Amino acid sequence: MNEEDRKALAEDVAGIVGEAHVLVDPPVLDNYSRDMTVEPPCLPDLVAMPGSVDEVQQVVKLANARKVPIVPFATGTNLGGLTIPRKGGMIIDLKRMNRILEVNEDSMYIVLEPGVSFGDVERHLKRNHPGLKISQPAAPAFTSVVANYLLGGLGTLAMKAGCHGDMINGLEAVLPTGEKILTGSASASPHWFSRHPLPDFCGLFVDWKGTSGIVTKASIQLWPKQPFEDYYAVGIWDIDHVPAVLGRIVKAEITEEQSGRTREVVEVGFGMYKPGEQQLPWDLLVMHRLAGASKKLFDAKVELLQEILEDETKQGRRAEILWDFSANEVARRVSEFPTTGFVLSWMDLGKEGVKKPGGGSTWVGGYGTLEQFPGGIKKAREIMERHKFVPMGSQRTMGLGRYSIMRFLIPYNRKDAEEVQEVREMMKELARMELDQGALMYKAPEWATEMMMEKVDPGYLDLLKRIKELLDPNDIMNPGKLGI
Repeated sequence: MNEEDRKALAEDVAGIVGEAHVLVDPPVLDNYSRDMTVEPPCLPDLVAMPGSVDEVQQVVKLANARKVPIVPFATGTNLGGLTIPRKGGMIIDLKRMNRILEVNEDSMYIVLEPGVSFGDVERHLKRNHPGLKISQPAAPAFTSVVANYLLGGLGTLAMKAGCHGDMINGLEAVLPTGEKILTGSASASPHWFSRHPLPDFCGLFVDWKGTSGIVTKASIQLWPKQPFEDYYAVGIWDIDHVPAVLGRIVKAEITEEQSGRTREVVEVGFGMYKPGEQQLPWDLLVMHRLAGASKKLFDAKVELLQEILEDETKQGRRAEILWDFSANEVARRVSEFPTTGFVLSWMDLGKEGVKKPGGGSTWVGGYGTLEQFPGGIKKAREIMERHKFVPMGSQRTMGLGRYSIMRFLIPYNRKDAEEVQEVREMMKELARMELDQGALMYKAPEWATEMMMEKVDPGYLDLLKRIKELLDPNDIMNPGKLGI
């Protein structure tokens, strides 16, 4: 965009959102040009910060009329280059739209705008609705709830209820042409209780990476907070036994959460890691959260977990409870690395898993079956060790074991251009390995999405292109992010 056109656009957008909410200074734009991963930066021409759905509509209509690319942006914890404006244009920053609009205790849902963070929701529920909770991702507290759920994120209730995209009851969205629509029960009812029984249009926005419109409200499922709850760390000695051991536990329906880390993650966290040497006796550490409405129910779940592990061990698949989190400070440290504290801990590591200046962080991972996990970890160890990176893998069981995420954590020196390029090439190897196993990449950057599109059914691809063209005839919404 030339300077004259940019100035004219900025003036017109300022007429909608106010001059104070249009950003054009180069240092500010630079902050919007990148994320924490190795994806190359690209500057937007300007940033607009609307404060209402009406302002979003007007800005989108203006952009569509002038065929200006637009990229939705929430709270800035972006990954995979999903908000990097590859074709310039305008970023629509939604942080001013930060209201919690409703909490329905009986039907257990919350209606909120995209600028509301997980920290905001946690504080609001604790003060006003202490019996309810929301599924939380392994991300900073200032992460946008709406953005995470729209991207099919995973969280603390993934084992019980699947990915976050499945926990959306309905949406308010602005289409690329500026029209506003409602989806789910709220399209025909004053209540946001479900996506059914009407034809489900929520799917036009979930996992579309901001290419089909801008979501301005969402109804998210809440869950009962049980009075008795604790984490138990389970060590599994052989990675090949993970599907059998975890599969048996999930089918017993005794845990709300299962989140695993390979031994290398724990070794790095405690400064024990040595390349080529196993420091811990077990190969995967899995955090299990158990909860119950009564002490009797909770104790019964703990007892059953212990019985399952003892029986699996007798059958040659050694697995045992290593510690109870509530009684073990070391366990808490393990559980926090690298999850919500990863901005401070993970980014401060180098490729060898030791503290180094100039730290950066990225990851690559996909959704697949639990049976794929052992083979994937073995192949990833070969790939990452060949590149001289610590093979830090993580796992989370989802949807009662029907699927699982396998991803690899990659700390690196972002000031070293050669190392950044090496990370990019290694990530492509890891992504190709997962795709060859039948997994699908999660929060995928453009290059990984393009890899997936090479494998999709031709009929699916044709329909995807037709829907995208119907919704966004001028291809202004986050262009390129669908890999088509």
